[in-house]
Amino acid sequence: MQVRERYHFQFADGLRGLAALQVLFLHYASVYLPLYAHEGTVSHFAVERWLAESPFFALIDGGTAVCLFFVISGFVLASSFENMTVGVGAAALKRSIRLLLPVLIAAVFSYICLGLVPAPLGELRDITHSDFAARIYLQPITFLSIMRDGFINALFLGYEPVSLFSGRSWLILPGLDQSIDPPFWTLHVEFWGSMLVLALVYLNRRLSPIALAAVVIVALWLVGTSWYLLFVVGFLLYLIKDVVVPRTTWFISGVGSALVIWGGIIGVTKASGQVQALFLALTPFVRGQALNAYTFQSSVGGALIFAGVWLSPHLRVLLSCRPVVALGRLSFGLYLLHFPVLFALSSRVFLWLLPHGYGMAISGASVAGMGITVGLAFLYDRFVDGYVLQFSREVATLIASTRGKRQRIDSP
Repeated sequence: MQVRERYHFQFADGLRGLAALQVLFLHYASVYLPLYAHEGTVSHFAVERWLAESPFFALIDGGTAVCLFFVISGFVLASSFENMTVGVGAAALKRSIRLLLPVLIAAVFSYICLGLVPAPLGELRDITHSDFAARIYLQPITFLSIMRDGFINALFLGYEPVSLFSGRSWLILPGLDQSIDPPFWTLHVEFWGSMLVLALVYLNRRLSPIALAAVVIVALWLVGTSWYLLFVVGFLLYLIKDVVVPRTTWFISGVGSALVIWGGIIGVTKASGQVQALFLALTPFVRGQALNAYTFQSSVGGALIFAGVWLSPHLRVLLSCRPVVALGRLSFGLYLLHFPVLFALSSRVFLWLLPHGYGMAISGASVAGMGITVGLAFLYDRFVDGYVLQFSREVATLIASTRGKRQRIDSP
């Protein structure tokens, strides 16, 4: 059992850790080197434009990294739900608590950083010329932001235009500029994607293969080209793991490596004619829609990278090494906490060092901000995440046992 868990899951943790770093690097580049991150037209260094158009864009390709998160979740959650010892309702509650409590912690942390000590956004925007910095935190940060984001929008309702419920005339959703921690939008996708995987696993237990195939086809039609497609892809890859993975040969491993390279190229270029043609061809026939061809291309890139790693034992072993797996353990904390640190602390270090030159300013600001974020992520993993997971399990078990007692009492 230990070998099986290592074989299937540690590589996913390592991949998640590297993806979290990409998101972290993207947001710092989006503020301080906006041309490199495709978030502005002003170049602070001659090398920025070359970096933006070179393979080095992969270092900050946060769009593909987020899509990797979703495929990994579909894969890992399929295993977790398949082995669950509680009912569907208890499992859904466990997942809700597992995501909701970290969101509340991050919302409070963001309020402490940005609500009580506002970031110097005006100066930052004027100096960096970042389109990214110019479109966030446009609304005042208040205690109400914690309540709204922590309990409602971050998980359940989302934000315009990336919510599952976008376009519903009966529902008024806040924009991302109103979020106390803009990366929360992915937690909304994560929550509803989790519920989708839970439903698929539940039906897989009860349906024949033919009936399940029909359900999957309907699911693919519903999710269409949206981010939720990635959860279905992760579920399907897990479903066929015992057929494909044990038969891995040098040829299949080579195919896996080629898929990783192909996915990386698609993610970096964001201009594949074939992928854009596929997007246009699918759009009229499916219900769920990606925001645009750009985001769909990130989804395709992320799916190809994960599938390639999944097929290649050499890449799985590489991603299962201790330092990379340790980074994976920090990934959730890194993702949740880096944004307020960037704008509350790193931005002030940047302005303080600016008289010594732009290069010195972004170097010092990045080292300080990222270093503190890693430290906070370590503390989160050490003192928070395990307790949150344990609490969610205990609540789910309590609900399941209570329901079982009621059923025994009600039975004749």
